[in-house]
Amino acid sequence: MAEFAENENVEEMTISTPEVVTKYQDAARIANNVLGEVMNCCRSGAKVIDLCKMGDDLILQVTK
Repeated sequence: MAEFAENENVEEMTISTPEVVTKYQDAARIANNVLGEVMNCCRSGAKVIDLCKMGDDLILQVTK
C-alpha cells in the first residue's frame, strides 16, 4: 500500500509535457538522419543485413 501513496505524487509523463515532446523530436531527427545515411548506401547488390547493421551502429553512435 505504501507504494501507491508514493506513486500519487509522481507527475505522469504525457505528450503534453515539454520534456516528452523534446524527446520525440530528438528521436525523429535521429531517425531521419540515419535513414538518409542508409538510403545513400542503397545500391544494387548491397546486402540488407549490412544496411541494417550500419543503421543500428549509427543510432548507437548518436545516442551514446
